[in-house]
Amino acid sequence: MKRLIPILFVGAILAGWSLPQRQADWNEVDAIFQAKCVSCHAGEEAARGLRLDSWENLVLGSDFGEAIIAYDADNSLVIELAT
Repeated sequence: MKRLIPILFVGAILAGWSLPQRQADWNEVDAIFQAKCVSCHAGEEAARGLRLDSWENLVLGSDFGEAIIAYDADNSLVIELAT
């Protein structure tokens, strides 16, 4: 029983500890956009003015304003709409 208490204590500490999340790079995001989005969101006639065919176009936003906040998925409209 004396050995069980330290094991439970360490287990409780480790259960509350998590590794930082890895951020996806543009190549991973672009692969999703290419497969699911750019058929409508590319070129001069992009739907709602939102071009998802390059990082530069993505951060420009759409006819309605900002679509993504770089490195802040929790507050980015394009992530909210896609999930």
